[in-house]
Amino acid sequence: MIRLLATRSHESAFKGLYRLGFASYIARVRALLGGAAARAAIITPFVDSDGVRFLRETWDARTNPDVQWHIYTREVEPQVMRMLLRRPWQLFQYSSGRTAGGFYGTHAKVTIVDDRVAIVGSMNLIRASMYSTLEVGIETQDPDTVRRLFKLEMMLRNASRRIPS
Repeated sequence: MIRLLATRSHESAFKGLYRLGFASYIARVRALLGGAAARAAIITPFVDSDGVRFLRETWDARTNPDVQWHIYTREVEPQVMRMLLRRPWQLFQYSSGRTAGGFYGTHAKVTIVDDRVAIVGSMNLIRASMYSTLEVGIETQDPDTVRRLFKLEMMLRNASRRIPS
């Protein structure tokens, strides 16, 4: 099953996409993260204070208090980093250049939940991506695709630096 997703950048544009079968990108990410049973991974190069607010609200509304979140990001301003570190999720930061392991920083935006469903798209966790520009993505439950994206996450984790809380 594949679901098409789009941000609601302009109401009229979103209504046209809705008629084409697109669902709300932000609502699906929030629903999947909030309903995670065991683990979730969020890969996004950019996070701003609006993105942190989105993550905090979703974390606070989660259904399983024992779920683990792993957040991978590249460019974070110091005040946003402080905001990110005030929560119990695990935070990883990767480089935009080549690492010692030969892995290049990624511009991917991926959310993986319980190793059973994934969203791949263009939305960063920043105000512009979430509320101003039209961003699109796909949600999949295809086991082979989710497994490959999990491998991407593991490669990124090995090339990242864990930020202690």
